[in-house]
Amino acid sequence: MNRALLALVAFLGVGSALGQSPQPVKFRITTWNLEWFPNGSAREATQKKQAQRVKAAADVLKELNPGILLLQEVRDYDACNRLAEAIQPGAYTLAICSAFKGGKQEEGI
Repeated sequence: MNRALLALVAFLGVGSALGQSPQPVKFRITTWNLEWFPNGSAREATQKKQAQRVKAAADVLKELNPGILLLQEVRDYDACNRLAEAIQPGAYTLAICSAFKGGKQEEGI
C-alpha cells in the first residue's frame, strides 16, 4: 500500500508542477482496516451478515466523504465494489485490489 500512496502523491505533485491545476486541490484521503471484511472473522458469514457489515461500513464512510479510500483486510475485488456502491453508486473506481495468499484471507497472515 505504501507504493500506491507514493505513486498517488507523485502523480499529484507532477500534475501541480506542470500547471494543470491553477489552484491547490484539496481532497480527503481515508484509510481503514476493516478486519476480515465482509465476513468479520476467518469463517464465512451469511449473505445477510455480509450485507449488514457492508452497510455499516458505508454509513461511516459516507459521513467522512473520502475522495480517495485505502482499505485493508478486504476479502476480494467484489467486496470492495460492493462497499464502493453502498457508499455512493458510481462515485468510486477500484484502482488496486491485491489478493491474499492462496486466493483467500487466512488467519495469522
